[in-house]
Amino acid sequence: MAKETNSGNQVDSERASQALERLEKQNRLLVRALLIAIFLVAVLAVSSFFPGFRERLSSGNIRTKKVADLDASQLASTKQLTDEDRTLLGRRLARRIGGTLLGALSGSSTSAEQLRQSEESVGQAIDEERQYEEEHKIQEKADSARMQLAKAEVERQRLLLSQALTVTVYEKIFLPSSYEAGRYDDQTEIRVAYESHSQKDIRGFEGTLVFKDLFGDVIKKIHLKEDEPLKAGSKKRQTFFAKYNQFIDNDKLLANTQLENIHVEWQPETILFSDGSSMKISDTD
Repeated sequence: MAKETNSGNQVDSERASQALERLEKQNRLLVRALLIAIFLVAVLAVSSFFPGFRERLSSGNIRTKKVADLDASQLASTKQLTDEDRTLLGRRLARRIGGTLLGALSGSSTSAEQLRQSEESVGQAIDEERQYEEEHKIQEKADSARMQLAKAEVERQRLLLSQALTVTVYEKIFLPSSYEAGRYDDQTEIRVAYESHSQKDIRGFEGTLVFKDLFGDVIKKIHLKEDEPLKAGSKKRQTFFAKYNQFIDNDKLLANTQLENIHVEWQPETILFSDGSSMKISDTD
């Protein structure tokens, strides 16, 4: 009899244990459902205050979408792109449109590059434009450095020519037209002095006289070409005439400004010597 009682107690204990497990499982499911409900309520609350958050949930990551599949309003209104992203994307599209128009005007067919660009995602377009602009800046710096070196080389060569020959303006006179003098147009008479510092006879030379005001602004440039020989170490004076146009402000400024208020810069280009040798500004491009 006692044996039967023990057996019954064991069955009751197992049933109670199973019931407890079912209850715990139900509680876990209830807690999970409650957490999901709280999360959804939180999502709805956040999306109501932050439209961009709702956009991310509904539209996904716009950076992975093809540019060709989106219109301008979507790209302008999305919160997933920064102002910098939009600027880069706009430049990328502008360059692409420009390239397409040039291709159409030249009659060329759609290139492989244009086909590849049509498959670009928003993120790819932004990243490639950023890389393009960074490379372009590097190229601009390299070009600027190259130009500075070329400019320095020209100045070095010009200094050597200036050490061989100097040209100075010592007088400037405005000459109005005069039928009696046989002068039918207004002119500016410019008197210059040449001085050779070379040990070789000069056969001819050419360069530019640059007239500047006291502030360094250019008034006029006059190209000078001389084919009369100049002995080594000698000096010579020469006179030439610059055309005057009353409707050109710089012509009037050159004619009416006193010489002491003008800075004249001699920029030699070529000196030919009687022995057949020469000095010149070489091409630095």
